[in-house]
Amino acid sequence: MARLLKGNLFQDSFMNTVSLVEDDTSFSSLLTRSLSRIKNIDILSVHSNAEEARQELPRRKPDVVLMDIKLPGMSGIECLRQLRKLSPALLCHVLVLPEHEDSDLVFEALNAGGVKIRDINGTEYN
Repeated sequence: MARLLKGNLFQDSFMNTVSLVEDDTSFSSLLTRSLSRIKNIDILSVHSNAEEARQELPRRKPDVVLMDIKLPGMSGIECLRQLRKLSPALLCHVLVLPEHEDSDLVFEALNAGGVKIRDINGTEYN
């Protein structure tokens, strides 16, 4: 997990605030615990759906948003589009889970404003 999240995703020289948007509570808890163990990372917020994230993220202004693509209700991709309109400077990194490694979804996430798309194995799509 740390290999996926380190590298050039976070800056080592200062505190990085992170918001997570993930509907799977088990995976969300695992990711939150893993991130909490990495120095210079502060979990700012965790959201289980895109609608909540769309409301809260522009106000909270995290350094990084880790967002699932497929969420109940509004998709993560649509949420990215709306967040980019509301807060263009918001840096969105998208986690593509193995069951969602569809190249069309990856392309759509990049077009929606995702700046780094990584699958759970750390493979990066630009």
